[in-house]
Amino acid sequence: MPDDIERQLADAEQAVTGEVAAVLDELAEEIAQQLADATEIVAARFSLSRIARAWTARMPRIVRRLLGVAETAAQQAASDADPPGRLGRPSRTARA
Repeated sequence: MPDDIERQLADAEQAVTGEVAAVLDELAEEIAQQLADATEIVAARFSLSRIARAWTARMPRIVRRLLGVAETAAQQAASDADPPGRLGRPSRTARA
């Protein structure tokens, strides 16, 4: 695997890891703040369903990041599989 592709994969992995960590940090901060503001701890207030809703609300950020990585990988795979001039085909710019 060429160094450039290896670097891109490492960067993409780091970007997704960072996004997931940021979402988890935000969720933990939100729960900690609610707990600090509570005058009494009520189990229903910090139920699993509430935490699940908070997590679900943040999932689109992670999914967008993953889709961006997948799109980049798909473009690279297409480029690698069908480079311009391969099999006598004109380049993509020549087709237009």
